[in-house]
Amino acid sequence: MITEQKDRSVWILAVLYFGWIVSYVDRTAITLALASIGQDLALNAAHLGFVLSAFFLGYALMQIPGGWLADRFNIVYVLIFAVVIWSVFTAFTGLAWSLTSLILIRFLFGLGEGAYPAASTKAIAMYYEKSQRTKAQSTMMSSNMLGGALAPILCAPLLLLFGWRSVFFIISVLGIVFVVALIMVTKNAKVYAPEETGGLKGSFKSVLTCVNESLFSTCFMYFLLY
Repeated sequence: MITEQKDRSVWILAVLYFGWIVSYVDRTAITLALASIGQDLALNAAHLGFVLSAFFLGYALMQIPGGWLADRFNIVYVLIFAVVIWSVFTAFTGLAWSLTSLILIRFLFGLGEGAYPAASTKAIAMYYEKSQRTKAQSTMMSSNMLGGALAPILCAPLLLLFGWRSVFFIISVLGIVFVVALIMVTKNAKVYAPEETGGLKGSFKSVLTCVNESLFSTCFMYFLLY
C-alpha cells in the first residue's frame, strides 16, 4: 500500500522556526544568569568570559561537520539529534558545580546547536518547491531576533522565582516539544526529489579550494554579525 504524501511545508517551517527560537532562548539564558552563576560558583568576570566563549567555540567547530551530517543522514534524524544534544546540555548547565564543568557543558551545548543551521536549511530545500525556498528561508531566519527578544521575557521571571539552575531545567523541556512536533509534521510529508532540490556531491577539498566572491562576502557578513 502506497502512503499518500501531503504538502506540509508550512507546518514544517513553523516547527523549524520554533526550533530557532528555542535555540536563541537556550543560548541567551546564560547571559541573564551570569551574575547569579558567578556568585554561586565563585567565578570572576574572566571566568565567566571563558564560559561564554566555550559555547561559541563549540558552535563554530560544528558548522562544517553539521553540514556534512545534514547531507549524509536523514534530515529529520539530524534535526532531532541536534536539538536533543543541546537540550540535554541546557539541562546539564543547571547541574554545573565548577568552572571546568561549566566550560565543558557549554562547549558541548555549542556543538549541539552548531548542527542545527545546516540541517534546518537542508529541510527547507527538501520540503519546499524551488520557487518558494528563498521566502521560506528568510522567514525562518527572522526567528533569530525574535528568539533573542523572547529570552529575557521568558527567563528573567523564572530566574527571580526559581533561581538560575531551575531556569535551565525548565527551558530544556522546549526541546522535547520540538522533537514531538517535528515527528508529527514530517510524517508522510511531501519531499522533493534530489534533482529538484539541486543537491550536489563533491569532496571536502573542493569546498576548501572554492573561490567565490559572493560566498566569501556572505561569510564575512555573518562573521561581523555574530
